[in-house]
Amino acid sequence: MSPEQIYVISFPKSGRTWLRVLLSRYKQNILGLDTFELMLHSAEGEDENGGPPFIFTHAKSDPKKKPKSIQLLFDKIRRRNPAIFSDIEIAPYEVSKIVYLVRDPRDVLVSHYWELTRRSKLYKGSLSEFVRDPDFGIERIVKFMNLISERLDTTDHILLFYEDLQTDPYQEFARVLAFSGMEIDEKALQESIEFSRFSNMRKIEKQGKFGRKLSPKDQNDPKSFKVRKGKVGSFREEMRKEDIEFVNDVLKKKLTQSFIRYR
Repeated sequence: MSPEQIYVISFPKSGRTWLRVLLSRYKQNILGLDTFELMLHSAEGEDENGGPPFIFTHAKSDPKKKPKSIQLLFDKIRRRNPAIFSDIEIAPYEVSKIVYLVRDPRDVLVSHYWELTRRSKLYKGSLSEFVRDPDFGIERIVKFMNLISERLDTTDHILLFYEDLQTDPYQEFARVLAFSGMEIDEKALQESIEFSRFSNMRKIEKQGKFGRKLSPKDQNDPKSFKVRKGKVGSFREEMRKEDIEFVNDVLKKKLTQSFIRYR
């Protein structure tokens, strides 16, 4: 196994919890560990069991936790407050191998909305307001994706699309393993995929086996779960027609050609 650091860069709610579960279960299998443990990497290296250090980051694309008061977040001046909203930073990771994890911006919008209203309580307002908000909505996601596009020619990377991982998890996860330099054990890989099915992840979260950081805010509120739907195209069930049209127009006009599948 390669000791080289590998950064997984994604906008919030792009499926990184799923990828974490896949990697953690796979390592449990190939290392022969007795129990499953979700490895939550952020700024630190790999766990004590060894293996390449997968480090997960949103590259400052997510809003920070509330500063001095929650009301400050909802003030009109929040867009000028660097304590809450930072400039997205992808450049610092360019010296390392990178997995860019990308998901349909419309599904990201809906999932991120419920994250910030039902879990972290960092947003007050309707979904319609959220998609148009320059700090939280589609404009920030497009900025993030365009920054990735600008660096595709200068970084050692693979693009991992959430939708492709849903369609063919074996092939896509195998690509991640090969890129990282990890051995590919077909039996361990297949079992890891089965373990990481949405229904099982939802069950594990409900039982509290993911730990405090990945537990539902309210057991009786399905929208407060970290593992919420995991469904491709679910935005059509939750966004109003005029909101979808607004988002599609922004994607068509501003999203880079590199992600034409979402335009």
